[in-house]
Amino acid sequence: MSTALYRLYRPQKFEEVEGQPAAVDVLIKSISTGRTAHAYLFSGARGCGKTTVARLVAKSLNCSSPVDNYEPCCECSNCMSITRGENLDVIEIDGASNNGVEEIRELKSHVSLAPFNSRFKVYIIDEVHMLSTAAFNALLKTLEEPPEYVVFILATTEPHKIPVTIRSRCQHIPFHRINSQDILHRLEFVCVKENLKYEDEALSEIARQADGALRDALSLLDQVMSFGKGVILLDDVSTLIGGGTLVALQRWLSVWRAGGEESFLQLNDMFKRGASAGRIIEELFYISRNLWIAREFGSECITNVGVSKEEYDYIVEESKLWNSKSLLHLMTFLAKLLPQVRVGMRTDVIVGILISKRSEILNVEGSVYDTEPKTVEKTEYKHEAPVERKMQRNSIAEKKLPKKDEIVNKTADIESASEKQHPHTITPGVASHSVLSYVSLTEEEGFSPMDDEILDKILLNLKSKEFAVFCATLDSGFLHNLERNIVCIVIKHNYIFHFLSNERNSLLFTRIVRAEIPECKLKLFFEDKLYEFGGINIPVVNSKQEAAAPEPQVPVTMSSEKTGIKKNDNEKIGIEKTNSLLYDVAYNAMKYMRGDIVLHRIAGDKPEDLEIS
Repeated sequence: MSTALYRLYRPQKFEEVEGQPAAVDVLIKSISTGRTAHAYLFSGARGCGKTTVARLVAKSLNCSSPVDNYEPCCECSNCMSITRGENLDVIEIDGASNNGVEEIRELKSHVSLAPFNSRFKVYIIDEVHMLSTAAFNALLKTLEEPPEYVVFILATTEPHKIPVTIRSRCQHIPFHRINSQDILHRLEFVCVKENLKYEDEALSEIARQADGALRDALSLLDQVMSFGKGVILLDDVSTLIGGGTLVALQRWLSVWRAGGEESFLQLNDMFKRGASAGRIIEELFYISRNLWIAREFGSECITNVGVSKEEYDYIVEESKLWNSKSLLHLMTFLAKLLPQVRVGMRTDVIVGILISKRSEILNVEGSVYDTEPKTVEKTEYKHEAPVERKMQRNSIAEKKLPKKDEIVNKTADIESASEKQHPHTITPGVASHSVLSYVSLTEEEGFSPMDDEILDKILLNLKSKEFAVFCATLDSGFLHNLERNIVCIVIKHNYIFHFLSNERNSLLFTRIVRAEIPECKLKLFFEDKLYEFGGINIPVVNSKQEAAAPEPQVPVTMSSEKTGIKKNDNEKIGIEKTNSLLYDVAYNAMKYMRGDIVLHRIAGDKPEDLEIS
């Protein structure tokens, strides 16, 4: 019976270890200086050399004539017996099958015994995370203070499952996945030793399929050798993995980009031969990522991601036929599809999705054959003068406002239309809001653009305290009636009206404005209609009304869910028919804030004399 390649070509010296320079360097220096720890924890992915390095540590500690004070000579009796697995002082334990507390108790009973014919007794516990909680607890004391001639080496693929009390008693040395170039180098070495001819593409595909595990690469090479041809061919590798090699997927992606039925036939054939759906999506993402890097940053960057010469040539030529946005869209699509494929998706569904999404992916803001990269002109930000800002911010104030007579003429039509609306449908900007017939925003009413210095302070406060409200008000006009001390915000868009009607935003906005203009009243002008606006829970009262101190009426709570108040119920809450606008504003706030609205009559009969809370 032949020996597996990964056992036959297991490294026997530290210099033969591939892809783990940091871990090997730490161990070499600790051994050569005589500062070996009493316990090590090796963690890393499968097939990256944890057990191999653990055996090398055991050989180095027990070698009778180490080279350079750390490298095993591989000729003395201790080195030879450890290589054959016959040394009585190097004990390997499988943590998965010996995970009980009884096995750990037996180990503890043997720890105190002196080595038979070596300087150190080395315990290598593989898959240590499989030990039970009781077994870990039983191991704690021995692991913390073992005899001076005992060294523990724990190996695991899942270090997060090791209790903290164990990890803190060990020197943790992480092992990383081996990159494809190091795996390829080892595969070439094995092929030379075995007198095998090989295709470069075949070994590169084996190294890629190994996914950082050298043992997996050697196992796959062993399977390809079983064909008995004496040469390692890419076709044989493709047959073993069921299709979907890197070369095949590169060829398919070029055909898919060009369009036609061939892309469907090739992809369907890959799945019929047994290709893994998840593996194909991962490889397509890898290819599209490299193409995007070459397209976005230049082909020089590809040399840093570890690709073969053939793959580099493909990326350079193929990237010229794509644009960056199409590749980015393809990567995003594959990244979203991969979790669904891993959960479980039929291959014919995957084929249909990939073929049908072609036109959508390739036609993202430009042709796929647009080979010239688009240049984006960068403009330097320039601070505008205050006068220019004033013209920009208050340009809406120059809008021709409706005259008082026009508003009066439209009132009857709007109110009659509002009666036909569903009583619980609130849509600002349509007939559900009455119009104040005695209000207009002409110069006769005393409104004028707000002073630019005051406006600057208000906007700066908004920007520092609530950037969203600041952005919402940038496109609005700010008017000020100095005589009546009324601030009017002219709203252009429906969504800004709702945004400012929000309880939190209304309260914040009112406080900031009144910080610059004390005791002012706030109103919103939107689509030729004027709305009372003073911030929820903030009374809109002036000093004269406070001095009068009329007896407050008993507040009435409205709720659309509890009472179902309609427009014809105005008399129930003491609001006259001519003052239905305030009712609409209150009902609108109640609808959008999903809460209860309390109306308090303060003084007078006009809507601005009522408080909303």
